Amino acid sequence: MDDQKYLCVSDFQNHEVRRYKIGDQNGTIVAGGNGKGADLNQLNWPTFHFVDQQQTVYVSDNKNHRVMTWNKGAKEGIVVAGGQGYGSALTQLNGPFGLFADIFGTLYVADSNNDRVMRWPQGVTQGTVTVGGNGRGEEANQFNCPVSYQVITMTEVCKIILIFVSATGSTGLSCNKHMMKMRDMAMLCNNGYDQTENDIA
Repeated sequence: MDDQKYLCVSDFQNHEVRRYKIGDQNGTIVAGGNGKGADLNQLNWPTFHFVDQQQTVYVSDNKNHRVMTWNKGAKEGIVVAGGQGYGSALTQLNGPFGLFADIFGTLYVADSNNDRVMRWPQGVTQGTVTVGGNGRGEEANQFNCPVSYQVITMTEVCKIILIFVSATGSTGLSCNKHMMKMRDMAMLCNNGYDQTENDIA
């Protein structure tokens, strides 16, 4: 649910994202809705989405291997990450899942089939690997199909904390621009953080 108390739903089988208000049975299409495809007005298996404070919808367009933004009321989206076919180059994604955009428009994407998390600042043509990207595995510098994210908290110390969870349960943490991978984690972010069995990546 977004800040306006609307609920957005990724309808991956119908290749669209809908926005619902309380009591609304049908919702409003805010991304896609023109059948499966790769045109700018289409999606192909949208898996995750994120809505920012301007009601811009970020969509992981999974089978098009790209992330798109759809401004409020737009009929077409804008490719902001990937969109160069599937692959492992820094200009590419391969089956993106969980995503998050911060207040500066910097995008974080769970690039699932590449076993990495990517960071795309606004307006760039290629991303950077923030965790993983060293093959599939359970080592401190590896991931195994990262699929989802969770924003834990914002404080003066930890400006933003992102958690990426892989299919096997291994977890990546971003805190104050430092990326860590941990198998077991305890988080305290009042005056800092504590964790167990962590490795700085």
